[in-house]
Amino acid sequence: MSTTQTESTPANGDQPNPVYPRKPDGSINWRALVQPQHVYVKKGDEPKVATALGVTPQDIKEGKFDTTRVEDKHLVIRKAGLIELARIRGYTSAAPEVKYASRDYVVVQTHIHWTPFESQAAVVTGGVGEASPDNTSSFMRVYLAAAAENRAFSRAVRQFLNIDIVSADELGGNGVEPEVDSGPSVASSLSPQGVLQKTVEEGKSSFEKMKVAAVGKFKHDTEQLAKDPLYKAAFKTDPSAWTKYEDVSALDCMTLIELINRSKAEKAKTDKAAKAASK
Repeated sequence: MSTTQTESTPANGDQPNPVYPRKPDGSINWRALVQPQHVYVKKGDEPKVATALGVTPQDIKEGKFDTTRVEDKHLVIRKAGLIELARIRGYTSAAPEVKYASRDYVVVQTHIHWTPFESQAAVVTGGVGEASPDNTSSFMRVYLAAAAENRAFSRAVRQFLNIDIVSADELGGNGVEPEVDSGPSVASSLSPQGVLQKTVEEGKSSFEKMKVAAVGKFKHDTEQLAKDPLYKAAFKTDPSAWTKYEDVSALDCMTLIELINRSKAEKAKTDKAAKAASK
């Protein structure tokens, strides 16, 4: 299942010989191309930034300050700014795909197809966005798929263009970045890892048993890939390196949840058939 695909005409094609700001290593400084109207200071950081810049908090709220003088960690970038940067860089499409969806949790992965640029060939990069009632604003809680899609796009652009400013789409309901549970258990969390742990425990299994099964599947897929390069492997990372649920990537979590649920459904079907045959 996928949502609407976004198309864009590369903006860098509009200028034959555009001049871009450069970093000392010669790479383009995409951060310097972010327009002031597309960024604002994080909620709660206004007094600190105002003092550092020698302006009033009101100036900060009204955007009357030099954004280039503010550390990235104090800023938030709007999606419009990331779309503008993507267009300047040049891309042909941004294709979002829903990887997991339930009433209270949605995961979307977006692949962006970037056009050839300077010495770079055409490339495809991706980002994953998660949304739940606990990590979105009250308004977006009824639009979890849209929130997850926005986050996936924003992360894909930020990671590819090395933008260290957090995007507005990634902020939680309190205006700050959603917290990540770093404790030993994530069962109560609506993160991909939390949903996975809950699924495993509801099936009366354990992390160790899940890992053994995943390692076996990974080994099988590796052998199949050696025979057929077009074979679709289940996992993005090697399960043998997992030591806890937090080590499992979001996409691998969704894959495991799907495999576990499929196994449950098949077992239930088999049990039902066996019960019917015994009568």
